[in-house]
Amino acid sequence: MTTSKLHALRTAGLVAIGITLFCSSHAQAKDVTSVQDVDNPARHFVQFGTTTLTNAFNPSGVGQTVFTVPAGKVLVIEYFSSACDASNGVTPTVMRLGTTVDHYFPFTMTGTSATQSNITRLYAPAGTNVNLTVFPTSNAATISCNASLSGYLLDQ
Repeated sequence: MTTSKLHALRTAGLVAIGITLFCSSHAQAKDVTSVQDVDNPARHFVQFGTTTLTNAFNPSGVGQTVFTVPAGKVLVIEYFSSACDASNGVTPTVMRLGTTVDHYFPFTMTGTSATQSNITRLYAPAGTNVNLTVFPTSNAATISCNASLSGYLLDQ
């Protein structure tokens, strides 16, 4: 094959590739459609918790309101975790997360420390107080906990 024929084939190939790329890029831009997830309305993400949950003043267990669901919203709690330390060799037994009903989460024990990490889906309607309560294995123990919750608010 002569040099001029090779040059002509290369040029024709480059032109064909250029036309293909030009056409496909215009076709993609023309076919773009905005999509909205109508099954899942807007979510307003929230995180809250406490570093002061203790039974020092109420040995049989202590509760604390950590969040109140605003008017016109529904709270969905998707993740809950806590870490507690106890005294006198007594560990916490369970953490209660209360919304319109109570949910109980056991701890993983390591000496007098206890932790938990929970993926969950709990719901609380507008006006509901989200309460956390920790219970020791005996009334003699003093327990201090850090707890965190994550989720989102939906319009009611």
